[in-house]
Amino acid sequence: MTTTEKPLTAGDCAYRALIMHTERCARCRNNAACDDAAALARVWKAARR
Repeated sequence: MTTTEKPLTAGDCAYRALIMHTERCARCRNNAACDDAAALARVWKAARR
């Protein structure tokens, strides 16, 4: 039996971008306000709708 992966949705891609950013961003890692993370979160929320 073989499995096939479903293509990523826009929401999946936006979520992955947000997670990758928070892993690499010093401000995010220190729980400081980050404008980039806020923007990525808005994109992710919009893509889920």
